[in-house]
Amino acid sequence: MFRINKMSDYGTVIMGYVATQAGRQCSAADIASQLGLGLPTVGKILKRLAREKLVAAKRGRRGGYYLARQPARISLAEIIDALTDRPFGLTECSGVEGICAQEASCQVRANWRRINAAVRRLLEGVSLRDFTQGNSLLDSGDGARVDAVPPGRFVLNALAGANETGEDAASPVRRKRPG
Repeated sequence: MFRINKMSDYGTVIMGYVATQAGRQCSAADIASQLGLGLPTVGKILKRLAREKLVAAKRGRRGGYYLARQPARISLAEIIDALTDRPFGLTECSGVEGICAQEASCQVRANWRRINAAVRRLLEGVSLRDFTQGNSLLDSGDGARVDAVPPGRFVLNALAGANETGEDAASPVRRKRPG
C-alpha cells in the first residue's frame, strides 16, 4: 500500500496550520504545541520547507514562520518533494532509474510508471488552499465524486490521458471556484 512518509504527512499538517493563520507568523514552538508534535520534528520540517522556499522566517521577538507564497500557489507535490529524500514514486523503480535488478525485464514497470505519473499529476493539481478548505477535491472528470465512481474508472481515465468527453484528464482535480 502506498503511504506518504511521516515527515511529508507532518509537513502537510504544518503547512495547513500555517496557511490557516491568515498571514500571522508562527513560532516553531507554537506550531508544535498547537499540533501536538515534537518541537525538534517541527523545527526540522520547517527548515526543509524554508530551504525549498515554501515557508519563510522572520527573526526576532515577534518573528516566526509564514508561507512564502499564497496557499493557492503551493501544491501538495511541492510539500512532499521538500520532505522526501528521493523522487516521488509508488514503487522503488517508478521514481528512480537503475535501483532494481529486474528493471530491464520487468513486465509491469511501464504500467507502474504510468500510475505513478497520474498520482504525481493529481498531487500537483491540489493546492494547499484546496487541501485546507476541506471540500471534496476530486471528481471523475464528469462532475461525479471519485468515491461515487465505479472502481477503476477514475484511474483508467487518468492513465489514458483523457476522459470520455475528450478533456485532458492529466489533472483530474476540479478546483472549487469562490461564490
